[in-house]
Amino acid sequence: MALQRSAWVSGPRWSPRQTSWMDPLESAETVPEARESGEGWRLWTTGQKWRAVELLYDLVNPGSASDFVRQRGYLVDLLLEAYARLWLCFGDWPVVELELEGDPEVLRRRYLAARILTSLSPEEAVARLERFDEEWWLDHIGRAGRDLVFVPEFG
Repeated sequence: MALQRSAWVSGPRWSPRQTSWMDPLESAETVPEARESGEGWRLWTTGQKWRAVELLYDLVNPGSASDFVRQRGYLVDLLLEAYARLWLCFGDWPVVELELEGDPEVLRRRYLAARILTSLSPEEAVARLERFDEEWWLDHIGRAGRDLVFVPEFG
């Protein structure tokens, strides 16, 4: 999986020094503000953003996850931003699965679970997730409503 992602060279690129994605095809002349801020990806169409999400995350049930996210367009930008932060906290090309799940206590309550697959010890993985929470997620969790959760999964 990591090889597939790291071999991805013709699409959007991300640098660990940045906190967001940018499109290498954008010219600095046409969108200088976006280019300078490192947020040129925000100018992509929803389809281009979704394609980036599909390349970065492993979709467990692609159809249901795709439908869920497309019905909640705000999740697309959030997932792109989150991956950049997960990169900073968990290292290069973290493997993150997205799966649509349901809450057994609340009928018809569905949410997207982002499982960070790791071979780290449980203590180290939890420490990194806490770093992710403190440095970024807690400031952005309101944008997700109750539609997205991040959890480590140990392998």
